[in-house]
Amino acid sequence: MTIVRAARQLESAAPLLSVDRLTAPDAYWYAAGMLPRLPVLQLRFADPAQTWFYIDPATGEVLRTVDERQRAYRWVFDLLHKWDLNTLTLHRPAWDGLIWLFSIAGVVTSISGIWIGWKRLAR
Repeated sequence: MTIVRAARQLESAAPLLSVDRLTAPDAYWYAAGMLPRLPVLQLRFADPAQTWFYIDPATGEVLRTVDERQRAYRWVFDLLHKWDLNTLTLHRPAWDGLIWLFSIAGVVTSISGIWIGWKRLAR
């Protein structure tokens, strides 16, 4: 495949671990609330950063590059701040309900913390 041969030039020193054709979003190739451009090729390399490339098979364009650090960031920051799991974002009423629930819980916690702190300081 021409695209795979060309992509090997991106990480020439690292062996290619796998080439997958994604026809559905995965945890790193997604668009919140809609489907991302599909299909894409996912190429995984065995370099020190464990780099993955997402490539448009029609044009050969590199759509996204994800390394080990970015994958960790996706789970530590993006998931905990955006709640952007594909399961939720593709089913908007569930995602909206979860966001409302956590937002209300955050407001209640904040107000009760202020109230308890104010009462303690008043003593």
